Amino acid sequence: MDPPSVLFHHPLSFSSQIVRLAAAECAVTIALVDVDIGAGHENYAPWYVAINPDAVVPTLMDNGNTITDCVRISRFLDSTSGGEVLTPDSPDERGIAAYWIDRQQGIRERELSYGMAKGVAGRFVRLELNRRRRLLERRKRQNPSLAARYDAKLRDLARWQKHLQDPAARQTVIDEAVRGIADLERHLAGRKYIAGDRYSLADVVWTVLLARVTMLGEEDWFSPSKCPNVSGYFRRMSQRPSFALAPVYTQLPKRILFRTMMHAHGNNVALVALSASTLLLLLRQVLV
Repeated sequence: MDPPSVLFHHPLSFSSQIVRLAAAECAVTIALVDVDIGAGHENYAPWYVAINPDAVVPTLMDNGNTITDCVRISRFLDSTSGGEVLTPDSPDERGIAAYWIDRQQGIRERELSYGMAKGVAGRFVRLELNRRRRLLERRKRQNPSLAARYDAKLRDLARWQKHLQDPAARQTVIDEAVRGIADLERHLAGRKYIAGDRYSLADVVWTVLLARVTMLGEEDWFSPSKCPNVSGYFRRMSQRPSFALAPVYTQLPKRILFRTMMHAHGNNVALVALSASTLLLLLRQVLV
């Protein structure tokens, strides 16, 4: 028997949740390896940058092959499930699914989530990104063979920081998300699923996006009064067994935050408690 695929992921990572939800729907067994993308920044470690040039999660390792990007990984898992359960039957339905997958992936979730940080939380985010820059610069000096990959990550970080400093750019990302949900509202009229009469990868990615919007405290964007089709759709999708099995999160689980802090600070219980408590306080400000 072939060994199971190994997914390097983080429990709260948006893209990791997409892959885990797809795997749950396909009933595919994958071994999970946590990569600390929080305080520990394990995704910037040389061993991880060597397998994922973008230094992001998730990454799938399967029989010596490395696959990155959550949609590509999900499609691969679907192709190995024996029935392509996430792929619509007809060419027209596959086209509809592909369109809505692209629409969701075009919504910049990272910029949306971090761009909504206000006040103290906003200052914390700016300080954190500066800390990431210093860490990446140090990793680059220490690992000259990976310098090109660290340079690419530093350029991405600079673009991210520039975006967060521009109120108009932050609002543009919010508008993109709201407009996408409004378009989905019209599309879902008279439909149970996004593409055809059964669940597909399009439903996977939009379920995770709506869960993230809920986590950000913006579920009013698709409230029953504003978007009854999307509201009912998300309720149905979140009731599927795969949603809990993945799991997909609509709120921040404290146990994961504390586990991340333990990984970063070791056995220093006082520092762990202080870091986690501070992070929870800041995140509550983000989610207001």
